[in-house]
Amino acid sequence: MATFTYVRQRSPKGDGDAILSARHIIGDEPCLIMYGDDIMDSKKTSVKQLMEVYDRYQDPVVGLFRVPKKDISGYGVVAVKPAEGQAVEVTGFVEKPEPSKAPSDLAAAGRYIITPEIFNMLERAKPSKDGEIRLADAFIEFLRFRSMYGCIIEATRYDCGTKLGLLEAQVAFGLRHPAIGKDFKKYLQSIK
Repeated sequence: MATFTYVRQRSPKGDGDAILSARHIIGDEPCLIMYGDDIMDSKKTSVKQLMEVYDRYQDPVVGLFRVPKKDISGYGVVAVKPAEGQAVEVTGFVEKPEPSKAPSDLAAAGRYIITPEIFNMLERAKPSKDGEIRLADAFIEFLRFRSMYGCIIEATRYDCGTKLGLLEAQVAFGLRHPAIGKDFKKYLQSIK
C-alpha cells in the first residue's frame, strides 16, 4: 500500500528546491518525481516504464520524449548513447538549448527516478542567476562521475502547463470517459 504525503515549497526557488523540501520524508531511498503539468497517456504507465529501466541499472532515470527541433529550446535536452530497449545512457544534459546547439531531440518529460546522491548534489547546489536551484544542474554534476539513464516514454504527452495542452488533455480524456464520452463527442461536433 502506498503512502502519499505532500510538502509545500515556501517560495518559488526552482524545481531542485521543491524536491529538496521533501528530503526529510524520502530519507536515503530512491524516489519518483512527477511534474503535475506533464500528463502521460499510455497502455503501460510512464512510472512502470521508468521503474523497469531503474530496476535494470540502479541509477537515476530521466523520462524522455521526442521534441520537434523548433520547440527544443523550451526543454531540458539530453545527449545520449544507446542502451537496451527504450533505455538510453545519458551522457549530457543541457537546459533550454538553442535548436542548433541541442545534442538530440530528446527532452525531459517531467518524470524522474532520483537516488540519494541527487539529493546530496541539490543540497550543495548554488542558486542560478535567477535565484533558483535546478534539478538539471544536479544531473549535470552527477554525470561527471556516474552513469545516468533515460527512458524514452511510449505515451501521448499533454503539456498541461500551457492552456492549449490542458484543453487537449481534457478533450482526449473526456471523449474516452465511459459515462460521458458519447455525449461529449456529440457536443463537440455541434459546436460551430
